[in-house]
Amino acid sequence: MSSSSFSGKGWYSILMDTFHSLMKKHDMPEDIANELESFILTVAKEQFRSGNKSGIAWTHKQYALKNAGVAA
Repeated sequence: MSSSSFSGKGWYSILMDTFHSLMKKHDMPEDIANELESFILTVAKEQFRSGNKSGIAWTHKQYALKNAGVAA
């Protein structure tokens, strides 16, 4: 898929659209598709939460450094 087909869509919509296209393309049985979807969403959520926590920690550190007068 080209990046132009993703314009305006969030990462979740892109992930799910691509996933469903692949499942249809390869005529994946529904039970296998459901299991893979669950796995992909679980990993994506864990990675999102992990990245969000890192971003929050980095922001707090930068704020503390700024308020302490230390150049970041």
